Amino acid sequence: MRYYEQLLSGYSKLGKRVNDLSRIGTLLNALGDPQKKLRFVHIAGTNGKGSCAQMTADMLKSAGYKTGLFTSPYILRYNDRIRINGVDISDDELDDAARAVGDAVERLHGCGFSQFEITQAIAFEYFAKEKCDIVVLEAGLGGKLDSTNVIDPPIISLICSVSFDHTAILGDTIEQIAEQKAGIIKRGSKAVILAPQNPPQAERIVAKSAERCGCRLIIPDIS
Repeated sequence: MRYYEQLLSGYSKLGKRVNDLSRIGTLLNALGDPQKKLRFVHIAGTNGKGSCAQMTADMLKSAGYKTGLFTSPYILRYNDRIRINGVDISDDELDDAARAVGDAVERLHGCGFSQFEITQAIAFEYFAKEKCDIVVLEAGLGGKLDSTNVIDPPIISLICSVSFDHTAILGDTIEQIAEQKAGIIKRGSKAVILAPQNPPQAERIVAKSAERCGCRLIIPDIS
């Protein structure tokens, strides 16, 4: 068994329930805050965010940027969640980044992390070490309290489709779910919503979030 597999096996898929982003923030701080060395395009939504993330990464790579891509879940193997310029992280690179994360976790005495948080920390450590120009970051669950939202304002926050998913956690109305997805919008960045794929109430919530943050909201014409 590889080291990264041993590390992940010690944590559950969800970890302990969170009410804020302090847990992932503590882990990344123990790593030296690799996320602060990176620029991001942050993507949230119910459906389509994985495809959107892949297409965005491909465009950035074609434009000449060294582009990291973090997605979930994996398609064929764990490594394909963490990619640079279309190439999966290797097992050896995974082990190297995982050892750094494992050392940080040991100093923190566990703290009830989830497998997703451990994987995210591994990805950020790897992307920072490889000096990526930009990272396309797919949110996991929701947005506002998703561990990926620990980043500083991204270049762009992109909301794909909003519909009913994980209602026990995100809420049982479109408005509540949209509020969670729109939580990735931050002051100092731009926001994009794919309006034709979204109900009007979701678009209104995203627009209000962008206005509250003083962000320009871009609604692409994809008709």
